[in-house]
Amino acid sequence: MYGLVGKNLKHSFSKEIHHLLGNKSYELFSTNSIKDFIKENHDLSGINVTIPHKTDIIPYLDDLDSVAKETYSVNTVINKNGKLIGYNTDYYGLDKLLKYNKIDIKNKRVVILGNGSVT
Repeated sequence: MYGLVGKNLKHSFSKEIHHLLGNKSYELFSTNSIKDFIKENHDLSGINVTIPHKTDIIPYLDDLDSVAKETYSVNTVINKNGKLIGYNTDYYGLDKLLKYNKIDIKNKRVVILGNGSVT
């Protein structure tokens, strides 16, 4: 099972996009309780996580990658041999974008604006 889990997903195009890309098993899961979602869905292979669960999901995961630990925010969970591992792929996406466009931010002041959960 693959999908997006969040509180209000009426605006999301994730299901349509994944279906167009060939992943017909991708679904939307609206829930107020990430704890209940994790308990009830032992068969998940991978999920994307959105507001308001990006930090709430962390106690229910077996491990976090280094970026998710640093940002205390998870937007992707992968089931690896029965263990749920949390990632923050936004960091990797920004890193690739900067490198692709040859933008060096070392020793520069950077402001990232958004309405996400990273503190």
